[in-house]
Amino acid sequence: MVGSNNPRLDAYGKLHPELKDLQRSYSKADPPPEWVKPIPIQLVRHAYDLLSSSKDVFQIAMADLLVIGFFFLLRPGEHTYDRENNHPF
Repeated sequence: MVGSNNPRLDAYGKLHPELKDLQRSYSKADPPPEWVKPIPIQLVRHAYDLLSSSKDVFQIAMADLLVIGFFFLLRPGEHTYDRENNHPF
C-alpha cells in the first residue's frame, strides 16, 4: 500500500510455494485416525481425582496438565467413549 512489493508473492507475481502449500493444507479436512481405540472418560476423571487429592504440588500440577492436555491438545471426541454420552463436554 505504501509502494513496497507484496511479500507473499515471488518475482513472477505468484504466491510463494510454501504459502500455497500452507493454504492448501488449511482447506483439507483432518480425518480421525482409525487405529486409536477409545478410552472411557472415567479413566481421565479417576486419574485427575487421584492426583489432585494429593498434597504434593507437583502431582496437583500434573492433574491439571492431564486435563488440559487431554481436552485441548488431543481430540477428545476421538479418544473417549461413554455408552450414554459420547460428547466430551
